[in-house]
Amino acid sequence: NEAALESLRRNDSKITKSSLYYSLDRVLEGSSLPTLPSHYDCNKVFACHESGVALVSELLRKDNDNLQAVKCVSLTPRNRSWSRTTYFMSSDKSYKILDQNDLKKQMQVLLAGRAAEEIVYGEPTTYSALDLSRAADVAVKMLNSGLTDVGVLPFTFPHDFFTDGIVFSDPQVQITRQELLDITSNTSTNDPHGLCPPSDATRYKAESAVRDLVEEAYRKDLELLKSNRATLDEISAVLLEKRELDGSELLEIIKKSPCTTSSGTSEANVSNPN
Repeated sequence: NEAALESLRRNDSKITKSSLYYSLDRVLEGSSLPTLPSHYDCNKVFACHESGVALVSELLRKDNDNLQAVKCVSLTPRNRSWSRTTYFMSSDKSYKILDQNDLKKQMQVLLAGRAAEEIVYGEPTTYSALDLSRAADVAVKMLNSGLTDVGVLPFTFPHDFFTDGIVFSDPQVQITRQELLDITSNTSTNDPHGLCPPSDATRYKAESAVRDLVEEAYRKDLELLKSNRATLDEISAVLLEKRELDGSELLEIIKKSPCTTSSGTSEANVSNPN
């Protein structure tokens, strides 16, 4: 319905893919806000951030089929975000079984915008603060699943340990429920997370493991984006000019020059999901 209305606003004779994606973005992220003046420096930060996310997503997808293809990169301000990168959702995504490598790649996608900011501006900004918390929550998911170097711990941490109380929607990483059965939860105690708090030793192991995973993912992002700096800058410039890129337009930019993937090989192109 929203796509049909948007097509009418554009005087299109039929519902186009562009109208459909725009309407889906509006439903998920809220109504659009007034566009920020072009001379605002934050526009460049938004473009840099989303370009890093989109580029890393597509490069990592060459080595990992469990990552979703980029659907759209947008600088259109909406109620829930100033900018965003959205993805195609496979019909079996909710039933995919993820391993350690899958979750590490997801963390890289979440931290890619922060890494792009550091490469372009010399340091990350506060715009990537929530991404850092999301990545840490994915690390907690790995911790609870026994997929870190510390092995299985005697305490299951809340899956939203770092983003508790923050409402967000991210199609790339879904961590909205606890997959594992926590035998220490929902017991008749004042502590909702277990019979007793974790010991200092357990907490130290957990926090160290989460920090190490986040730092590892961030380091890999820096290396990947530095080796593809020219492509990052071009995506950012085009995005800043057009305000929005769909997945096919993004792939066309990436195809113009060989890109180094996470495995260290040069790829002349990235496959189109359509």
